[in-house]
Amino acid sequence: MRGCIRLFAAVVFACLSVVAAGDEPPFVSVGEFLSGEFDFRPVRAKCVVKDAFRDEINPDYAYLTLLWDNKIVYAAVPAKTLSDNDIAALIGTDIVATGQPQPRLYDQREKLGRNLQIPNSDSIQVTERTTEDPFDVPDISSLYGLSPSELINIGRRRFRGRVLAVWDRTTVLISGLGKFGMPEIVTAKLVNAPIPAIGEEIEASGFPETDIYHYTLARSRWRGISAAIDLPPASVDITAKDMTTDETGRTRYRHEMHGKVVKMRGRVHSVHDASGRVLLDDGGFLVPVDVSAAEGATQGLSRGCVVEATGVCVMEIENWQMNSVFPQIKGFFLVVRTPADIRIVARPPWWTATRLVSVIATLLAALIVILAWNIALSRVAARKGRELFKEQIERVEADLRTEERTRLAVELHDTLAQNLTGVSMEIEAGHIDIAARTLKSCRDELRNCLWDLRSQALEEKDMSAAVLRTLQPIVNTDRVRVRFNVPRKKLSDNTAHALLRTIRELVVNAIRHGNAQTVKVAGSMDGDSIFCSVTDDGCGFDPDNTPGILQGHFGLQGVRERIAQLGGTFTIESAPGKGAKATIKI
Repeated sequence: MRGCIRLFAAVVFACLSVVAAGDEPPFVSVGEFLSGEFDFRPVRAKCVVKDAFRDEINPDYAYLTLLWDNKIVYAAVPAKTLSDNDIAALIGTDIVATGQPQPRLYDQREKLGRNLQIPNSDSIQVTERTTEDPFDVPDISSLYGLSPSELINIGRRRFRGRVLAVWDRTTVLISGLGKFGMPEIVTAKLVNAPIPAIGEEIEASGFPETDIYHYTLARSRWRGISAAIDLPPASVDITAKDMTTDETGRTRYRHEMHGKVVKMRGRVHSVHDASGRVLLDDGGFLVPVDVSAAEGATQGLSRGCVVEATGVCVMEIENWQMNSVFPQIKGFFLVVRTPADIRIVARPPWWTATRLVSVIATLLAALIVILAWNIALSRVAARKGRELFKEQIERVEADLRTEERTRLAVELHDTLAQNLTGVSMEIEAGHIDIAARTLKSCRDELRNCLWDLRSQALEEKDMSAAVLRTLQPIVNTDRVRVRFNVPRKKLSDNTAHALLRTIRELVVNAIRHGNAQTVKVAGSMDGDSIFCSVTDDGCGFDPDNTPGILQGHFGLQGVRERIAQLGGTFTIESAPGKGAKATIKI
């Protein structure tokens, strides 16, 4: 788009050059210019240059404010070969400008409206200078009584006084005398260098503007009158809150402090060396302090310092405009005159907000790393734990299998193997009846071993349930009453297994051989000792005269040996016709 605009401008300027080489373009009035009748056609205009400045977005161009038949018209001209002084020298001159009217600017300033495009600086002919001396103009006091709208067509005015403050490297505040010898403070925006010193008496000549409080001389030239003097250091202690609000908290600017030397205290919010400004935080109010005229004022200054700033108070107010009758006060700032006007009261604490945030961020980062490390360790530990638990389970299962095999081997060796040995001996001796009974005993013992392998009695948490589960495959448990008050967890698997086999042997003997109708099984604990009894109402017998191994009976003898291996005792009480009671103590 910009390329098209430049191409269009080039074509326009080429057309103007061709015309310039031929017939002279006609002079037109501002009315004809505004009518659009001569759009895109070369014309000539007799004007007075009210203002001239270099374009801030394209330094190769300059803009002119022209007074054409008492109307303000804007013009653009290439200024690549013009210096700033050349451009400023056009201000206040009568010229004949050759250019082309256009309904709008074909760049970013398209809202400017109708304008005159001048092809080059040679198309501007200075016919008369309003005055050879820019200071040979009326004093600013001649504006007394004029309204802001009447200043539009007013030419240069001059003002004389001492420089109170310098800021932005282009603007000065001058204190002098106005109408009737009354004190007057005027702002001058200078176009010629160098900038005057603070305290120097100068005379400035420029185009008057107003914010309805004071005058501003725009595009001013200045000259020195007398050397600089030290201005009175008197200052007023004031806060930013007092400058901007009343006692009830409503907004109220102390405009009367404009041009006065004031002293404020605050904490440095920021330092902008490029713009020559420091921001002070005074009770939550940010106060700009201009130090551009006091070289070295920011030396040693850093964010967080508490400082005392002494400077000239300048109220920031919009200039009067047609659509804004009462310009708004935007705020105020201080202009420091010397480096000594900035006094550091206290250095910032080591624990600044930035350092605190850095420490917190570091701690958070460390915490995140620690948490991540802990999570990783937890996962590794959990995995190792699962592997170890699995290994322990496998080891326990292997131990249980080994223990079960060992127990079975002992059972087979102590009962079945001995019984089979007895059978072989009885057969050799010709005792067939005894051998048959012994073989029957071997069969019963083998059957019991097989039942034990399939039984889940040892997994019962209650010994009474374990006893009933052991007896169910062999006898009718309706005849059996069990009250075994010994917690299962108090017994090892070997002890529990031995007790269950012993109880089974005694109950089977009572029912099969004693013809008992009811068998009672009881168990209890006394300290570290376990007591167990099996009582029946069978036919009874004489304990001192019972069949033994020689007669092919191994039951009671096997019980005694099993209890003895556990370190316990086994006793039996019985008489013919009175039942029997077997007692075990482990």
